[in-house]
Amino acid sequence: MASLAGAATGIFVAVFIVLSTLWDTVKDFVRYYNFRAKRRGNKIYIRYGFLKKIDYTIPVVKIQALKIRQAFPEGITYEIPFDMTTYISESIHHVYRTLFEALLLVILVVFLSLQSWRA
Repeated sequence: MASLAGAATGIFVAVFIVLSTLWDTVKDFVRYYNFRAKRRGNKIYIRYGFLKKIDYTIPVVKIQALKIRQAFPEGITYEIPFDMTTYISESIHHVYRTLFEALLLVILVVFLSLQSWRA
């Protein structure tokens, strides 16, 4: 009886390890499927994902700054004191969100005032 339980446990552990490895492979495939990187003007656009599309935009200036940073002697650093790109991106996102909410409210008010879709 004990050897049967030991064998079942060994099989269970082996199956668990195989499934875990397969899950990691599938998860990475789904995450990085359709990876694209394009440069337009002075920005690099990165897009990837299968079920959830993820988009990044990186200014070339930041990439060039990283290249320059690697050439600095040890102990010398640089900082970007105020980066407007994050603020502007968030502001644009909030404008789109506000427009969408306003559109929904307009449709709701029109429907409530007319009390019919046909009117």
